[in-house]
Amino acid sequence: MGKLFVKDLREGDYVKSTFMVSDRSLVNFRDRNGSFLNITFVDKTGEIPAVAWENSTEFFKITTPGDVVGVGGVIKVYRSNLQIVVDELWTCNKDEYQIEDFLPCTTADVEELKEFLLDTISQIKDGCLRGILEYFFSDESWVERFMKAPAAKRMHHDYIGGLAEHTVNVVKLSESVCKLYPNINTDLLLTGAILHDMGKVDEYIYDCRIDLSDEGRLLGHIAIGQAKIDDAIKSFKFFPKELGVALKHMILSHHGEYEWGSPKRPKFLEACILHHVDNLDAQANKFSKIIEEDNDDFDQWTSYDQALGRSLYVGVHRMGLYLENESEDESAASKDSTKRGKTLLEF
Repeated sequence: MGKLFVKDLREGDYVKSTFMVSDRSLVNFRDRNGSFLNITFVDKTGEIPAVAWENSTEFFKITTPGDVVGVGGVIKVYRSNLQIVVDELWTCNKDEYQIEDFLPCTTADVEELKEFLLDTISQIKDGCLRGILEYFFSDESWVERFMKAPAAKRMHHDYIGGLAEHTVNVVKLSESVCKLYPNINTDLLLTGAILHDMGKVDEYIYDCRIDLSDEGRLLGHIAIGQAKIDDAIKSFKFFPKELGVALKHMILSHHGEYEWGSPKRPKFLEACILHHVDNLDAQANKFSKIIEEDNDDFDQWTSYDQALGRSLYVGVHRMGLYLENESEDESAASKDSTKRGKTLLEF
């Protein structure tokens, strides 16, 4: 059974595909006993309402929000909108669907992100730091989870593959800073950049929806990451204590401030840089996401964003788009003028 996406559904079609349950409710009939089920299904292309007139109680039990289910039904129009009139509904095992069909994903090439990280690790000169990185990145199952994990539930890089994308960006920013300050311990900074958010592999669940795991709620990715580093260090016969403490401090301090959930504030150069490049990429991604989702081509400001506590000015982006289009129009006009000139000469 191939996946049919919401954006491709048309009136009159009989759909038999998988969808994620966004919401559902049992509604009592007004004129008779019994109830029907209202459901909202979603995938990465949109959402569509659905109704089940029969088997409502049974279907309600197997449509927990966040679960992916199999759906069979006819596409009809109700109040000018498409909806699925459901006559089949069944539970799905995880091997029956691709979670990337239902959750937002990075637009970056995940294999390229992975190769970049592995290449960076191979260039770490310090044997102990490279050993720590290889301890994690030689574990194929862990790497698979790392490459798929989001970097957040909301805020920044909150999509499948977001953690890998964010990590690569932080590494690249760190490399740029290293060129400006020759006294940086490059190996230590790059190791911290690769591992700073590794705890997010366990902080989030992302099999059907992006949410905090129990471990994430109770501990958080900073504590999880620090503990993982500790376990890795213990696997070595000898690991310099001072180096291990420095690496763990980078994990514990990368949020920068106590009020931002950081158990420690940065107390040496590499930790300071890691905090700022981490925050830079997070903020830039957040701003970019708000701008991309703003669909008003005429307003100079986005809608008010609760997380940022302000609206964003997009006039410079509108201006850039306008100038780009204007340049294209001028170029087309110039070509057209040249073409007309040649035609006149030919005559």
